[in-house]
Amino acid sequence: MSQFSDQFLARQLLEMREHGLTFCRFFRKNIMLYLLFAISIALMIYFAWPKYCEVCQVPHGGSWLMVGLAIGFFLGFILVTITTIRALTKNLPFRLKVTDWDKVQRLANGEDVA
Repeated sequence: MSQFSDQFLARQLLEMREHGLTFCRFFRKNIMLYLLFAISIALMIYFAWPKYCEVCQVPHGGSWLMVGLAIGFFLGFILVTITTIRALTKNLPFRLKVTDWDKVQRLANGEDVA
């Protein structure tokens, strides 16, 4: 890993040690991923939803299968996120006990740790 990545991860570990791991903190760290996913799901549903034209009084193409697939992706993503957060919170006490916090602090400060 690069020095920047080690320093970033060390800062995250120190923050997790100080504040713990909560749903809000987890979502704030991954906000861009969730926004990208939400926008893509919304676009899938918008373009796949069957539409009714007011002018010509004819229903236009759409696919309920795609709408169902988008909703399934959304529910699956929520399930995976909840499972990940639960696993992280279960392992947090062990991780806090076995971590050498002096090394983590030196990495967070940008010092080289061999």
